Amino acid sequence: NKQLGLELLSLILKNTSNSSVYLKGNEQLCTVLYGLCETLMESVNPHDSVTAAYILRLLLLHSVDSLHVAERRLNTGDSSDQTLKLAETSHSSAYVGHNVNDNMTNTYNILAMLLGKLKALVKHSREDLLEVAASSPIYGVIHCIRALLADVDMVLLGPKSGWAEVVGDIVDVCCEVSSIVSPIVQTAAPEGFVPEGATLMDDAVTQVSLKPAGEDDCAASQESSSVSSQALLICCWRSLMEISLLFGQFAQKAPLCEDNSQQGLLSVQQVLKIGDYFTTQLLEARHLGAFEKGKDGFIRLCHRLWRSEIADLRKLPCDWLTGLLASLHDYSDSSLCATRRSAGLPLFFECVLTTEPEEHQQAQLKSSMEKLLSLASSLPLPTDSKHTVPIVHALNILKALFRNTKLGEYIFPYIVDGVKVAVLGFASEVWAIRNASTLLFSILMTRVFGVKRGKDEHARRNCMSGREFFA
Repeated sequence: NKQLGLELLSLILKNTSNSSVYLKGNEQLCTVLYGLCETLMESVNPHDSVTAAYILRLLLLHSVDSLHVAERRLNTGDSSDQTLKLAETSHSSAYVGHNVNDNMTNTYNILAMLLGKLKALVKHSREDLLEVAASSPIYGVIHCIRALLADVDMVLLGPKSGWAEVVGDIVDVCCEVSSIVSPIVQTAAPEGFVPEGATLMDDAVTQVSLKPAGEDDCAASQESSSVSSQALLICCWRSLMEISLLFGQFAQKAPLCEDNSQQGLLSVQQVLKIGDYFTTQLLEARHLGAFEKGKDGFIRLCHRLWRSEIADLRKLPCDWLTGLLASLHDYSDSSLCATRRSAGLPLFFECVLTTEPEEHQQAQLKSSMEKLLSLASSLPLPTDSKHTVPIVHALNILKALFRNTKLGEYIFPYIVDGVKVAVLGFASEVWAIRNASTLLFSILMTRVFGVKRGKDEHARRNCMSGREFFA
């Protein structure tokens, strides 16, 4: 609906002669819309940041003087850091303004404004993350940056002065945001985490209380505590979600600087930094939203890396899997999540193996499956937790690979060994192994016989003939 509204407004504004609704040159109306965007970006409601992004996209189409309007708004406020950022980027924006169309100029200028706002939030977050989560969450600004860049053809931006610096600043600031919020989603129980030293009387806690006025004081205090941890978690995992989707955008669309060339937006070092971010989130995050949304961006990065013309980047996916498999055998990486069905570890293997180019003839898939099946088939003693956890990880990874339809017929040769491993796991004295084996066996039965066609398991429509089974 918002997309349709944007298209309708754009069409009306392009064909209207009424000065009261004509944005181009109407500084007063643009100022009002920018003020509305700032309010929506700072809202604790995630849907408000989506609305703010659509308003910014509307301003891109019609406001030529967007930088001057935004700069006046910032200069009248208290955000000195943001004003400084605009001053720093003014020389680059002047160059861009003479070489690209108005829409691209506006995009550059608004990105500079949003980047300055994001830096101010990062500085505030280092001092009091709970207050930022309760009053002006970080993810709203990052979402607006991502929405603006989604409409930009990054291939055409490589030779343009200033764009590489802006993209580099965005990557650096997003990694800084990740370093601040990641510890919350990486804790053993992120759903109830409250920073050390936070009390029920903190202003940030009382601001996000959902209890209406007049409720019982005791109940209100308990609700305030619950909502404070919830608001903090939402701020953290949604910030990581937006960063993951933004980095996935860069991985898919941004041209690379090859052989010290200045014709790209991302350098090799920045791609490596993005890769480190994704590996950290998928392998260490405990929150479902953080690592599931991380998968969406990581799969784009893997697809780009496998097909890169730069040798150091092309071998990265293989090196990641080799190192992970070695750490599973030696149980040398204690940061991997031993609960929550191995969290993002199976997704990591899925992203790398499903994007492997066909010309490799699934060499990495074959090597990984053989090592995982070998690890999963070794049963430890009941008290040997050092070997129990790697086996559980291997079973969970196998379950994800057998379930993934993108692997198709390439996974069929390993179904027999998978069934053997699952049945062998039933005899383990360790509950975690028996549980993981049961889940693996269930996926294998679905892969072999297909899904149920009716509720009655003994109905004829759920049966399979011998000819179908062996076909």
